Parts: sequence; C-alpha cells; structure tokens
Amino acid sequence: MTKQFDQLKMLYKQVLATSVEVKKFIEKENYDEALSRETHKAQLISKINIVKNSFDLTDFEQSTLRKIVEDIQKQEMENISTVKDLKDDTALKLKALKAKSKITNKYSGDTEPQEGSILDFNE
Repeated sequence: MTKQFDQLKMLYKQVLATSVEVKKFIEKENYDEALSRETHKAQLISKINIVKNSFDLTDFEQSTLRKIVEDIQKQEMENISTVKDLKDDTALKLKALKAKSKITNKYSGDTEPQEGSILDFNE
C-alpha cells in the first residue's frame, strides 16, 4: 500500500466519523454544530477528490475503499431519515400551533372591528 492510499483511506474514515458526529448533533438538536460538521465534511470530500485523482488505485485498494464508502452511504441515509422524521414532526407541531392560534384569535374577546370594516362604529 502506498502513502497516498493510506492518506485517502484516512480521509474516507474522517468523512465517516464526521457523518456519525452530524447524527449525534442532530439528535441533540444542536443544528448549528451539525451544519458546521457538514461544511467540514464537504472540505474532506474535496480533499478526497484531489488525492484520488493524483494516482491510480489497484483492485484491492478500490475494494477496500468501496467498503468504507458503503458505510458512509449507510450513515448518510440514517442522517437523512433522522432529518426527515424531524421535519415531519416539526410540520405536525406547526400545524397544531396554527390551529390553536386561529382558535385563540377567534375567541380572544377582541370584538372591536378592524380598520376598514364596513361596520366602523368609531365614526
């Protein structure tokens, strides 16, 4: 194995570790840190592309990296699923909040007509 391959393998493993960190931050509702880690992951992927294009991989090296990539893809799918579940949950809470807000506004006791009403009793 070459030094370049070892560096490439290390970068792929860092991407996997970063994906795991992103999921942990999402679960802790620390979205700013999750976005920060996603930015870091994008930088790692850029480095991977540079290193990967600098030399030819053997079949063994390709199969080794393919296994790591499969792990990364699995983790990313878990992250996407977590975010989708969070999105659906947030949409339900927002819908319930809007309904509650409508009811509260309707029965709040504010019976004074709004400006521009045909029945403006202030005149």
